Amino acid sequence: MSKVTLKVGQTGWGNLEAGFKEAGLDDTPYKVEFSVFQGGNLQLEAMAGDHLDIALTSEIPPIFASQAADGGNLQIIAIQKSDTLEQELVIQKGSTVRQVSDLKGKKVAYVKSTTAHYFS
Repeated sequence: MSKVTLKVGQTGWGNLEAGFKEAGLDDTPYKVEFSVFQGGNLQLEAMAGDHLDIALTSEIPPIFASQAADGGNLQIIAIQKSDTLEQELVIQKGSTVRQVSDLKGKKVAYVKSTTAHYFS
C-alpha cells in the first residue's frame, strides 16, 4: 500500500464514503480518509489549514474562501448545477411564524459563508 493519504471532506453525512464502497471504488492503492463537516465553509477552512485535499461544497463557500488572505488556496475543478430552492427555515415548535415575511423584525440565525446567505 502507498504511503499517500487522500483526505476527503463531505458535508452533513457520510454519503461519499458509502457511495465509494457501494461502487467498489474504496479499494485503492492509497489510503482515503473521509471527514464529515457541518458545512462547506468548514471544509474550506480545513483545506486552508492543509487538513483536507478535496472538498465538496455549495457555490457560496468558495466565493468567501477566495477572498481569504491567501486567495483561498483552492481550485474549483467541477460544477454540478442544482436548484437554489433547496433551502430550509427551522422554527421553534409553537412559533407563530408561518411564512418568510413573518420573520420581519425578528432575530434570525444563519451559518456565515454558506447558502443560508440566500435568506440574508
